[in-house]
Amino acid sequence: MYEVYKSGRIPFYANAGADIYAFRNDPIILNALNIGEPAAYNWYDPVGNLVFSGMNFPTFAHEEQEYKLEIIAESDGYKDYDEVWVKIVPGKIESIHPNPATNYVEVTCVYNNVSSAFITISDQSGRIYANYPLTMSPQSVNISLSPIYLPGTYTVTLICDGQIADSKTFVKQ
Repeated sequence: MYEVYKSGRIPFYANAGADIYAFRNDPIILNALNIGEPAAYNWYDPVGNLVFSGMNFPTFAHEEQEYKLEIIAESDGYKDYDEVWVKIVPGKIESIHPNPATNYVEVTCVYNNVSSAFITISDQSGRIYANYPLTMSPQSVNISLSPIYLPGTYTVTLICDGQIADSKTFVKQ
């Protein structure tokens, strides 16, 4: 007869990181938090197919989906799981140029199948200074900063189909 004594394990918890918000077809990296001991890190697609082994999974945001991370400790086979969602944003602000700005700023946006889009510019207190409607193709808008914009930091917010899609800041000198 054999008796097996197994020492207690301090459990680890898999951590696949925060959900990722990306523009369709953008390159992304899913990052697992290191558990501090030798382990296998496996990533699975929504139907359970192994799609990558390793801590940092480079892929593309083709569609909105959930990935499952499995971590298996090499010392004793202990496992834990976590999930992370890749969510597709309807649009993004590609650039704000120049930044910092003095007389004007050019805002460039792109979209994913939206029916309407506009940008707003607000100050740090949330006061909205202006709305600028956008056409449905990649769009650049030149915005004059004189005379209503005082020196300070402003937020450009892209709104697609009534939802906030992205925001970035610029400084008016």
